[in-house]
Amino acid sequence: MMRSGFDCAPASAARHVCFPAVLFAGIGMICSGVLITPAWGQFPAFPGAEGEGRYTTGGRGGDVYHVTNLNDSGNGSLRNGIDSAQGPRTIVFDVSGSIPLESTIRLRRSDVTIAGETAPGPGISIYNYGLTIQARNVIMRHLRVRPGDARKGPGAEGGFSGDALSINASDVIIDHVSTSWAIDENLSVAGDGTKRVTVQYSLISEGLDQTGLWHDVWNPDYDPGGRGHHGYGSLIKPGTGDGRVTFHHNLWSNNANRNPAVGTYTDDQRMDADLRNNVLYNNRSGGYTSGESQRLNMNYVGNYVVRGPEQSGWRFSANTPNNVAAYVAGNMYDGTMNGVLDGHDDVLFQGDYVRVSQPLPMEFVTTDSAIDAFANVTGHAGAFFWNRDTVDQRLIREILSGEGSIIDSQNEVGGYPVIEALVRPDGWDTDGDGMPNWWEEMIEGLDPDVADNNGDLDGNGYTNLEEYLHHQAKGPAVPEPGALGAAALGGIVTLARYRRHRPR
Repeated sequence: MMRSGFDCAPASAARHVCFPAVLFAGIGMICSGVLITPAWGQFPAFPGAEGEGRYTTGGRGGDVYHVTNLNDSGNGSLRNGIDSAQGPRTIVFDVSGSIPLESTIRLRRSDVTIAGETAPGPGISIYNYGLTIQARNVIMRHLRVRPGDARKGPGAEGGFSGDALSINASDVIIDHVSTSWAIDENLSVAGDGTKRVTVQYSLISEGLDQTGLWHDVWNPDYDPGGRGHHGYGSLIKPGTGDGRVTFHHNLWSNNANRNPAVGTYTDDQRMDADLRNNVLYNNRSGGYTSGESQRLNMNYVGNYVVRGPEQSGWRFSANTPNNVAAYVAGNMYDGTMNGVLDGHDDVLFQGDYVRVSQPLPMEFVTTDSAIDAFANVTGHAGAFFWNRDTVDQRLIREILSGEGSIIDSQNEVGGYPVIEALVRPDGWDTDGDGMPNWWEEMIEGLDPDVADNNGDLDGNGYTNLEEYLHHQAKGPAVPEPGALGAAALGGIVTLARYRRHRPR
């Protein structure tokens, strides 16, 4: 039988907030520094970190590794920075450009921060293969992961057939990441014990539909023109144990399916999911419940679905025989394709479920109206939103122009983008503590000749290095979130196609 409501009791009431029912080339460098602050209280991973993964600490208090080249492996590479960690580590980037992977990167070391926001110029993109997080307590920000089909093939043959970004661990926050061109899902949270995970302000777009591969084997039904379709957005489904996940202020666009798929593999697992303030555009179908899912609890709040040329379904479907309790509020649907953002209130949820009157208690998320969420996502989601690469520029432009398509190969939309390769000059960071000389000279109390990354100059709990990371993650001269003007194409662009019309 269906439950009459949520059967949840938060493990720690002090950590959980019940939402009000509102509609609303080179050698890698490692620097340890000296840890001055003995302990940290529970506060967000960074300003703006919200949802279930908000208290992730990542590499706080650990050493610093500098990515100094775009090689797949070896000294100074991103892969080496991940694989060689022996304790908490923050990875910073002294280069920008594209990293051609020779195999999937598997992050198996806990307590890591990957600070993509530290890269110069246009940032970092990785391609050919994806990245999988298999260890707890990870922060990842401002990275692009676009595998594509250049190395497609079964894994047993050394090929790629998987996710762009896969999260198979607890205590993870993904922020301002751009994922696309995966052969399985673009971005999934589907490993063992995936609790306290947040994905926020990220772009999840253009999963490759018909590549000839299905579940890591060649299958002619999935060749272009065949009867099978893939092109998946996200799977949110713990392999074992329970799951507790937040997805907020993300864009799912131009995916054939799983936008997202949420559920469990066995009937004794429990999944709590908060899907809030996301934008969905031109997906062939909407989200749905998956697997046994006898204990699936959801918030579906303030999301905006905008119809595109290949879209046939838009509502989230609670499938039988799943047992679903959902709090649904403040969602909107624009199906007119008339060049005006004039959507109407829509439940955006259908099927066999219990609609409850109070939201599932989850970690706090600042909740926008669906209209404001649209502006915030199109203006501020994805890696380096102030300097988007040509792929992200196009994806946002397609929403504004009513264009877009489900693709089988990245070559249909211009192929892998060129990301300018820049290198930090000599003397950028003399002491190697992750903070450039100019920053340490500007901040009274810091010394560019003394590694003080783990100090806490202002006593607020964040290390000196984290304060610099927070500054970089804002981008230069960033407009305030919530303004309809958006840094959508590397500069300020008004959303001219969409005049905001509030429903009467």
